[in-house]
Amino acid sequence: MLKIIQICDRPKGSVTDMVLAAAGGFTKAGYDVTNVFLSGPIDNQLAERFKCRYLRDADVLAKPDRNAIVQKLRSILQQEACDVVIAHRYHPCKLAAQASRGVALKRKAVVFHGIGNLRRWRRKLFAWLFLRNWQFAGVSLAVVKDIRDSGAVCINRMGVHHVSNGLDIEAVKAAQLNRMEARQRLGLPPDSFIFGHVGTLSDRKNQKVLIAAYANIAASIPSSRLVLIGKGPKEAELRSLAATHGLQDNVLLMGFIPQAQRYVKAFNVFLFPSRSEAFGLALLEAMIARVPVIVSRVDGICEVVGNYPFTIRPDDVQALASQMASMVTKPAAERDQIGGGLYAHAAKHYNISRMEAAYRNILDLPS
Repeated sequence: MLKIIQICDRPKGSVTDMVLAAAGGFTKAGYDVTNVFLSGPIDNQLAERFKCRYLRDADVLAKPDRNAIVQKLRSILQQEACDVVIAHRYHPCKLAAQASRGVALKRKAVVFHGIGNLRRWRRKLFAWLFLRNWQFAGVSLAVVKDIRDSGAVCINRMGVHHVSNGLDIEAVKAAQLNRMEARQRLGLPPDSFIFGHVGTLSDRKNQKVLIAAYANIAASIPSSRLVLIGKGPKEAELRSLAATHGLQDNVLLMGFIPQAQRYVKAFNVFLFPSRSEAFGLALLEAMIARVPVIVSRVDGICEVVGNYPFTIRPDDVQALASQMASMVTKPAAERDQIGGGLYAHAAKHYNISRMEAAYRNILDLPS
């Protein structure tokens, strides 16, 4: 039986969701898969579903710990007698590349989930020294282009693969709560028009433009709410901005909510104004929920939504406010039609089976 080891940072977050989705596909295809997390905490529920190894209390950026992790990883590779290593993101790849030196492996691959992985000269040098025999993959065409354009000399421009993220559409649908139940659990008014967003509160995710645009239309839609799910370094600034506009009662910052994708149907419209985005998993989950979206016109996002009219330049407050107001005035049936089109696009292009096939292809694994 072919043995595969996947290596990633921590057992939580959207990247881990994709790692485990890939693990499920490999296991279904008959491969022995071990998921190695560089740091904890140990998740007992996760361990019941997947074969996992943890290197606890490990800071992958600290040199003393890094050396210890390399030795632990090397030991795992040898103990498991693995055939294939897949590292997710740059730091796990860096550690895996050092740990696998001298270990007989059939395939080694790194999957990048974000933009800018090989732009720094030190990373280019490391790639040239350690990654010349590795396969490279990106989770979107935007990431693939970024890898190819990085200038890292070890990369054959024709050898960077596209392994688009995917979800088990039926499982996501089954987990999502209906609108009334989701609003009840979130403590939201049952009859309000809800603009919603899920993401880390950061400059890149650009939630400031959401509050600024909402401030332009809030007075004309007094029963509406802007709901932000997530935490991050910009939380205090966003609260202050909402208060400055007198919207502290209408802009609801709800913090981190586990399994936030279950509550997306609480929203009438999903807003995703990122300045840059490699893919946008929360956006895909909103599409599966059949919620109309308004998104920024950047490569990773445009790839996910396809040929879709409700897009804006990332910092265009007036355009965003106009599109938000337009969504409010549309009949519910028209918004349902928009959401249905998004769902059909997601089901066609981002089903987990397509992701599983892409992984098998880059590793040259039989079906």
